[in-house]
Amino acid sequence: MIYDFQFKNGSGFTIIEIVVVLGIVTVVAAIVISNFISVIQSSDLNAVVQELASIIELSQSKTLASESSSQFGIYFDTGTSPHQYILFKGNSFASRDTPYDQGFSLPSTIEFSLISLGGGNELVFTKLTGFPAQSGSVSLRLKADTSQVKTIFISNTGAISFSAITPP
Repeated sequence: MIYDFQFKNGSGFTIIEIVVVLGIVTVVAAIVISNFISVIQSSDLNAVVQELASIIELSQSKTLASESSSQFGIYFDTGTSPHQYILFKGNSFASRDTPYDQGFSLPSTIEFSLISLGGGNELVFTKLTGFPAQSGSVSLRLKADTSQVKTIFISNTGAISFSAITPP
């Protein structure tokens, strides 16, 4: 027996028709929601990359300004969950002045995927020139979609960019 939901004129919908329509609406809603989440995560990745680039530039500026007559750098910590980076004062992370540390945690959906800074996890700028002691790149990615990667490049002259710098 098929149940009919009757309208005044006698036409109506069967349960099967209602279930099919609900199924289609559910599938469309799932697609829209998953795309929306993907856009939000991609936007979060872009924001984190911009913030990290700003902190790298701040480290370079503090060094050039000889703030506290010291060098400054960034340490990329992949041993914590979530990953984090630390703005520090000193010639290296190991010999830093810890009261000046400023830590920044990545959102739990983002991680460092590749840190290519001459074999280490730190970027230190030299006094007077503002050149990094080691040039290279730092890449971040979404944990849920590892194909979503953004990279910050630091040249040997201290230029910071989002595309590879090729020498002239």
